[in-house]
Amino acid sequence: CALSSLHDGGLVHGNLKPTNIQVDRRGRVVVLDAALLDNPISRLGEAQTSSEGITSAQQRSLPYQAPEVRQGHAASTATDWYAMGVIILEVLSGHSLPRRRHCSTDTSSTAAIQEQQQDWMERVAALEQEAGHDPTLLGLCRALLQAEPGSRPAGAAILRRLGTASRSSGHRHFPDLGRLGMGGMGEVRRVRDPALNRTMAMKVMREGLQKDPIMQARFEAEAELTAQLQHPGTVPVHELGTTPDGRRYFTMQEVRGRTMHGAIREVHQATREGRWQSGATGWTLHRLVGVLRRVCDAVAYAHARSVTHRDLKPDNVMLGDFGEVQVLDWGLAIVHGQDVEATLPVEPIQVSQPIATQIAGATRTGVVTGTPAYMAPEQARAEKKLFGPHSDVYALGTMLYEILLGRPAYVGPTPE
Repeated sequence: CALSSLHDGGLVHGNLKPTNIQVDRRGRVVVLDAALLDNPISRLGEAQTSSEGITSAQQRSLPYQAPEVRQGHAASTATDWYAMGVIILEVLSGHSLPRRRHCSTDTSSTAAIQEQQQDWMERVAALEQEAGHDPTLLGLCRALLQAEPGSRPAGAAILRRLGTASRSSGHRHFPDLGRLGMGGMGEVRRVRDPALNRTMAMKVMREGLQKDPIMQARFEAEAELTAQLQHPGTVPVHELGTTPDGRRYFTMQEVRGRTMHGAIREVHQATREGRWQSGATGWTLHRLVGVLRRVCDAVAYAHARSVTHRDLKPDNVMLGDFGEVQVLDWGLAIVHGQDVEATLPVEPIQVSQPIATQIAGATRTGVVTGTPAYMAPEQARAEKKLFGPHSDVYALGTMLYEILLGRPAYVGPTPE
């Protein structure tokens, strides 16, 4: 934040390194060495090519010098952010980086610069293979250490990514109380929050998906989107974090009860000779229609905020023991004009493992997204330009069909 404020004032530090950052006992951070602010031209000077080599002070600053500065160009905001990338690399490594490896007599040579760049990227790659490192910080570190100044992110983008990392990098321990369910991207566990002595649900990415940028982007988007849909029909999200093995998770309120699908089955099992009867636990046709109306309320709120769910079905509606009705699993939702998939490489079509007894109830991920038995035609044809709130309305219609007839509108041996 201090560096960004400095840049907003038209100044460049030019010699950013850990020894120029002071933290007091109260946690306040001060950036030191303001002598370079009036003359933001950070160069190594004549000593770097002398027979005596560079000075010890210059040697300590060298690892934080951006390639363009080592070649004699003026310092800029981009060179300050490069130095910040090296500092982040030191933080993630847990120790100071070597000072002498890249300190040849001619520090401006292409070979010396390329050697340093290769070393930094190899260190980042090694950290990416280790468990327990925050992927947001690693991605930011790699972006800041790009050789070309124009390829490094700007101040505002850096602050946003650092903010996400600071909220999620602390590996809180939640005692595991067992699995609640499994989906295409992750599993849901019941956990205990020791800080507030409460039971919560934790959705965590499946093992192995933490290195897939598309899956990680979808998962994080689901957490953020669900958290922003503050409606009685959506589950409150408590926090977004990272497990020690690098998998993203988010915690949320646990709703104890059953799915809408289970309630529909109960009513139709109790129905005899075309006469509607109450189920074993009191569920009736009238109550099911009331549940669908409350689902419509939650979906209408999402539509008002330009969000389309894309995977509405009875299995994604939870009915609490005390009358709660909540729409779950916003992992395939899109914010119109802000589709996460549009900014990432296209992935191949994948069909997840069936999560119901019939394959028609399985969620498909990839170019075709959603659950085949409840998809609108435009969704089944993967016509993304035609997706919209009307696609959810179609799914709500199929849910009403299932309430009335006790079976999905479309059932088949394969998703096709």
